[in-house]
Amino acid sequence: MRGRWRYKLAACSVSCGGGLARRILYCAQAHGEDNDEEILPDTQCQGLPLPEPHETCSPEPCPPRALVSQPGPAVIGVIGVCSSCRWKILSLGPCSASCGLGTATRMVACMRLDQGHDSEVDEAFCKALVRPQARVPCLITDCAYRWHISTWTECSVSCGDGIQRRHDTCLGPQAQVPVPASFCQHLPKPVTVRGCWAGPCAGQETPSSLAHKEATLPSQMQAAVTVASLEWSQTQPQGHTLFPVSQSLGIQENLEEYGACGRQYLEPTGTIDMRGQGQVDCVVAIGRPLGEVVTVQILESTLKCSAGELLLLWGRFTWRKICWKISGMTFSTKTNTLVVRQHRVQQGQGVLLRYWSQPAPGTFYRGCDRQLFGPRGEIVSPQRSPDGRNTRSCRLFISVAPQARIAIRALASDMGTASERINANYVSIRDIHSLRTTTFWGQQALFWESESSEAELEFSPGFLEAHASLQGQYWTIPPRTPEQANSLTLS
Repeated sequence: MRGRWRYKLAACSVSCGGGLARRILYCAQAHGEDNDEEILPDTQCQGLPLPEPHETCSPEPCPPRALVSQPGPAVIGVIGVCSSCRWKILSLGPCSASCGLGTATRMVACMRLDQGHDSEVDEAFCKALVRPQARVPCLITDCAYRWHISTWTECSVSCGDGIQRRHDTCLGPQAQVPVPASFCQHLPKPVTVRGCWAGPCAGQETPSSLAHKEATLPSQMQAAVTVASLEWSQTQPQGHTLFPVSQSLGIQENLEEYGACGRQYLEPTGTIDMRGQGQVDCVVAIGRPLGEVVTVQILESTLKCSAGELLLLWGRFTWRKICWKISGMTFSTKTNTLVVRQHRVQQGQGVLLRYWSQPAPGTFYRGCDRQLFGPRGEIVSPQRSPDGRNTRSCRLFISVAPQARIAIRALASDMGTASERINANYVSIRDIHSLRTTTFWGQQALFWESESSEAELEFSPGFLEAHASLQGQYWTIPPRTPEQANSLTLS
């Protein structure tokens, strides 16, 4: 329901004899039986006819008075009645508030009409008349709540990859003082965490094989990708902007040295030659947008199964170990991602495979789910569904180059306190391969590392209903060394 123009009347310019009163206009809407007014932004009344800016007032004639004594500077003693005197508003001062209801002070003087001209006389001559109020209400425009953003902090590290933060505060309409953040929930919340690059650390070189380009990740759309630059070509405007790939830790930066091994293939179809690779274990990953499924066909295999060589296919729902008589076989993942690991004992052996994607016959994902690819990117929690409620949780899937791990740093806010441990209001982060799951309650700055190249963030229905927020970033980190893995196991 739209509002309509309403107004408040300023005091009449005269107390009798007919004058003008200014209308102070504002947009409002009536509620309830008492017609309580809710002040709305002026834009809600745009297009509606504006009331006249003034209206007549005090039409009653002034009572006749007999002039007993003449006013003037020389009059001393008792001052009589002046029939031609009246109160007059000379000027109106500025409104005390730039938005919302305020007050304005006006200058009032006693004036005498003499031969068609007003002259100011002593206020005693107007004492018998009602003096207009010196302070009147005023309204310039409606106030609005808004986010106030601080400047970005310095990069958290002196070299390499770090993060920057800034603080957001909800400011209220009165004197622009901080108020609870819930008053600004209807406004888009600005990003408060971003990545930063402080230059190479001592003994490290700045990666030169990749240009500093931003990659845009499509969501549920066809895309073409060149692995060296991770440049997406979108067919839909929706997407997520990733950080420059040259600022990541470079899991895919030395791909030329290892051929297919370690690559993440994001094209709709392709051929992957894992034969003759120098590594004992060669791992590749295939990724497509949600709503598609990946199918793999083994074109050729020279693996020595009796020697312990094998091929592992790892999907989001399935895990298969194969070797015998696999040439010509076709495997469907039923999901949009697949990790292929080839284990060899002897040099020169391996598989040649072809993959393609197609629309999924069914769907395992939800409308609010999202998929992110690439070495690093921004994480933003989903919003509530358009119908105002989410009956199920929303998920965010992250897939990076194989043999890399994922690091996540984010800020969870508006989730209550950790001591409350509201079961329905949480964020879970799961390593898809190991199924290790960590659940976070309460407002906090969180940090999480995976053991594999795929992770899943789950936002509970309670999280979405509470308008909670999680914002941060993810990036790739190298796999653990055997010593680190042993230390982690022992701890």
